Amino acid sequence: MTINQALTAGIHRLRAAGIPSAALDAELLLADLLAVHRSSLISRAGDELPKAGAEQDVELRWASYLKRRAHGECVAYIIGHKEFRHIGLAVTPDVLVPRPDTETLVEVAGRWIHERAQETPLHILDLGTGSGAIALALRDEYPHLVVTASDNSAAALAIAAKNSAALEKLAARQKSLRPVTFLQSNLFSAIQGCFDLIVSNPPYIPSEEIAYLSREVQYEPRTALDGGPDGLDLIRIIIDTAHTHLNVGGCIFLEADPRQIDTISRLFEQAGYTGIQRVRDLAGDERVIGARWC
Repeated sequence: MTINQALTAGIHRLRAAGIPSAALDAELLLADLLAVHRSSLISRAGDELPKAGAEQDVELRWASYLKRRAHGECVAYIIGHKEFRHIGLAVTPDVLVPRPDTETLVEVAGRWIHERAQETPLHILDLGTGSGAIALALRDEYPHLVVTASDNSAAALAIAAKNSAALEKLAARQKSLRPVTFLQSNLFSAIQGCFDLIVSNPPYIPSEEIAYLSREVQYEPRTALDGGPDGLDLIRIIIDTAHTHLNVGGCIFLEADPRQIDTISRLFEQAGYTGIQRVRDLAGDERVIGARWC
């Protein structure tokens, strides 16, 4: 079987399974399987698939990749990694797959950090870090930060720590990165001290809506998705507690469902926060909301 034949068969298989991004997904999966850049699939279209890989027959592995994707498992879990902003992250079903929506949160936090570049070192808390996407993206772009990342899941923290170590090794010859401190904590239960900035992408999907989400999302950890009846259970706790861990003038930024932003704004106001900011994502929806503690 040639690369082109494998790719064509894969696209047909995924289209038949109702995968809307069949062509892109087949290319990503095959490129990962062959350990080549996706763009090289065209120039190597007539090459035969290797007869055997390091682990097992390449054609059997290709069939396994396609079966998993056809059943709805996302590409990131199948290949085990995901690009997020300027970094690559290992991902497993123990963590959410980082999404473009969350890049908006990183951008907003980055602007806040940039405006205070002279106030070093800034102390940052990523609450509910998952794969470490937010914490590690900020640390990568602003190496002077002192970053703490917490999660209630020991399995998620293991993935985040692995990602941090890989990025530190990768950056060793280019820049010095402060190690991230990882803590297992149910929200603020094990958090000590105060921070200049708290960022979080907490579970915010209403419980009853989870069953209606895409097949891909059903593979993700429910505890990282389920925000209770209205999606705001954990957000209420975060807002009520965060100010006890914020320095004077410190800020908190949260990712949320655009439908929740009005309610979250009121929660911030009722808790005594000021300077509320509402930020739209690339689709034009309000996706991030932040406030200052004075």
